[in-house]
Amino acid sequence: LVVDVARGSVAMAAGMQRGDIITRANDQSIQSARELEAFVQSAKPNAEIKFEVIKKGKPTVMVIDLPS
Repeated sequence: LVVDVARGSVAMAAGMQRGDIITRANDQSIQSARELEAFVQSAKPNAEIKFEVIKKGKPTVMVIDLPS
């Protein structure tokens, strides 16, 4: 569950919002905030990450390009 999105972040620019539920990142299941944090930290700069998200009760896909 997304509890906060940093103002000006790539997540905010991609449309991520408080209350979104991230279920997968690049086809890897995400079960906790700790798993998500580890996944993002292990990603390379400029990586493109595909997130599967439940947004307002509906499944959607968001693609976020990490900064360098």
